[in-house]
Amino acid sequence: DGVPEETGKQYVEDLESLAEGVGLEDHVRMYLKEIGKVPLLTAEEEVELAIRIENGDEAAKDRLNEANLRLVVSIAKRYVGKGMQFLDLIQ
Repeated sequence: DGVPEETGKQYVEDLESLAEGVGLEDHVRMYLKEIGKVPLLTAEEEVELAIRIENGDEAAKDRLNEANLRLVVSIAKRYVGKGMQFLDLIQ
């Protein structure tokens, strides 16, 4: 849908800039940096995880959710300053 994939380094740099701009607390910054360390999934990995999830694999579900947190944060960054707090956007 046009959301560019950021490298881990770009992600962290963007978050640092954002954190300074919206006054995020240190524990939130740490959480966001941890999200940036999670590698993005390939299309094949997503399919594999989806199949495992359909078979009841909770670890696969957790992995898919964790990998998608970076996407959630990247989309939320677009809406900072438009009436909602950053933490509300990522929730």
